[in-house]
Amino acid sequence: MPFLNRHHGYELIEEANCVQEVYSKNRNEVEFTIIGYRRSLKTQFYNIFCFMLLGIPHLIFESFPKLKALRFSKCALETAEILLVIDNHGQPTLIEMETQSICLLLDLPTNVRYFNYRHTKFIWQPIQRRFVTVDELLSSSTLDELLENTYGLNESEYKIRYDIYGPNKIEVEIKSYWTLLVEEVLNLFYAFQAFSVILWLVDEYMLYAICIILLTIFSSITSLIQTRKQSEALHDLVESSKCHNVSVLRKSPKSKPDIIKIEPVDLVPGDLIVLPPANFILPCDVVLLTGQCIVNESVLTGK
Repeated sequence: MPFLNRHHGYELIEEANCVQEVYSKNRNEVEFTIIGYRRSLKTQFYNIFCFMLLGIPHLIFESFPKLKALRFSKCALETAEILLVIDNHGQPTLIEMETQSICLLLDLPTNVRYFNYRHTKFIWQPIQRRFVTVDELLSSSTLDELLENTYGLNESEYKIRYDIYGPNKIEVEIKSYWTLLVEEVLNLFYAFQAFSVILWLVDEYMLYAICIILLTIFSSITSLIQTRKQSEALHDLVESSKCHNVSVLRKSPKSKPDIIKIEPVDLVPGDLIVLPPANFILPCDVVLLTGQCIVNESVLTGK
């Protein structure tokens, strides 16, 4: 059955549902566009083609995400396995869809489909048939509501929010030297270098070819070591910023809420934190609802 589009006339419903435009918060402009793809026979032919040509097409496709999407077939977003995300500057990114099992939430199924893009989690909403952010999915509370409801979250609310938001921590991946080497070598620049060295060896420019090989190996090893050290330094910095346990309020059948201590990694948006009298390191962004406190922001400004 055709779908009427006021700009382009008639088009198939499947084609209309394979693209979603995500707007900025002020709704003035498109922030990025999502296009759905799935694996098909084209993917198998691509793998055979790469094997026959010794992986050369793979090097080319890896350098251009839009070309990588040609390996897959376009499909509706609700059945997509791969997403091509193009921002408002035309920069493409290929993202693998993921599935997560969570508590029943609103009108979502038990297994939700989602993807992460630029540190933001987008979840597939089957009723609206589009991807939404977590903030759109969960109803936000006003300041008046927070001041009136000072009992905190109950256990079921906390479980749902933890499943949706995940742990409160910054994960810095330290890749192995082998992974870094593969990512470094799978580059068109090194393919060009290898092709040039082969030509020089054929023309008997032996000394020049050996010099280029040695310089390439030296620069690759130096780059790998530097990248690994930067990852380790950032990982150590994040680990050193871990603070002590946090006291939060939990709603209970009793008249007063329970005060429990949890790890900072277990905090979720909406938790009410009870600040101690002094010397407390905040593990997240918070809003002061009641009381007074003095904040030392020197760690943020460097002064």
